[in-house]
Amino acid sequence: MSALGRHRTVLWAALALGACALPEPAPDAAAPSDVGIDAGPLTPVDQLDLLLMVDDSSSMTEEQQHLATALPAMLAALTSGDLDGDGTPEHAPVRSMHVGIVDSDMGLGDVVGIGTCDASGDDGVMQTGTTPAATGCMDDYASTYGARYFSWAAGGSRPLDIVAHDVGCAAAVGTDGCGFEFQLESPLKALSLAPTPDGGSPVGWTAPGYVPPAFYGGAVGHGGDPATNGGFLREGSALAILLVSDEDDCATPNPHIFAIDDPRYDGIDLGLRCHVFASELHPVSRYVDGFAGLRADPRRIAYGVLAGVPTAVAGMSPAVILADPGMQDRPDPSIGNQLQRACSSGDGVAFPARRMTSVAQRLAERGAQVTVQSICQPDFAAPLGAFALAIERTLR
Repeated sequence: MSALGRHRTVLWAALALGACALPEPAPDAAAPSDVGIDAGPLTPVDQLDLLLMVDDSSSMTEEQQHLATALPAMLAALTSGDLDGDGTPEHAPVRSMHVGIVDSDMGLGDVVGIGTCDASGDDGVMQTGTTPAATGCMDDYASTYGARYFSWAAGGSRPLDIVAHDVGCAAAVGTDGCGFEFQLESPLKALSLAPTPDGGSPVGWTAPGYVPPAFYGGAVGHGGDPATNGGFLREGSALAILLVSDEDDCATPNPHIFAIDDPRYDGIDLGLRCHVFASELHPVSRYVDGFAGLRADPRRIAYGVLAGVPTAVAGMSPAVILADPGMQDRPDPSIGNQLQRACSSGDGVAFPARRMTSVAQRLAERGAQVTVQSICQPDFAAPLGAFALAIERTLR
């Protein structure tokens, strides 16, 4: 059996069994009164806009390879509707798909002297290259697809297996990004729209009351910018966001918490500053509101986390995961300048993804489909199978 065939077999099994492992939102978990969704049935859709955030820091080589290997089977499941690989679709297939890829490098503004961190990093602009270029991959796919994202349509000229291969190539975003990762800020900027002069939404298909967020230096998001990510997010599509990282989000409006010469933060090891100065980070609500606001109904959103989670609780509800002893943010005396590890594998270690998991918990309360999985699994087919199930629920 080919490598792709083996991953499809594992994925089909995960999809077939995952419905029991993925909890439906509790019936009493009502959305906040200001969300403004209609609790009635949704009209099925067959358009999917899928955004992958892939950590590009130095410890992510093997994890990026696992992701690239497992992605084609997930895309095949979504676009065929055949969850178990028996040739009979279990759900209506996706017939039009956009796939965008961003990394975790948002730079550190005017803070200098921190390794590979420059002013703005890749800034949430979608990546279409392969870093470094792998065998069988193009250096860059932007000219091939005519955009900064990958597109596929049923009956179109580009077969799904070609698109899936190209997406897998670009998912290898490299490992030379800033070591202080902004795993939530990057996809938020990638998708967010520029506000109208009065601060509101420039389109009619966002959530009622949606206010596009502002970014470092007063910048606006790239979601409507034709020169970068514009055209990726479509009216009427389901939106899926997957975060892949071995550390937690450290996004802050004050990058000086990482400065090596700022007396306000001197004396705290760089590896612990996100923990010690957690009050300086952006609130989790910024990402809950920012992601949920991009769809008129948050039930059209799937949000997945593949990050530092103990394998014993992977796939459980975000509340159970957050309560696990391995998910607590506390320094490990045996390491000195690092937090305790959430999990480890032959590929390395991962630290508790509390902020990313907290976003999952609060999005689920609003009606989004979420799954939180462990990056310490040796194969990503099962985690991506769980994410495919979450996506399928946003379509039906």
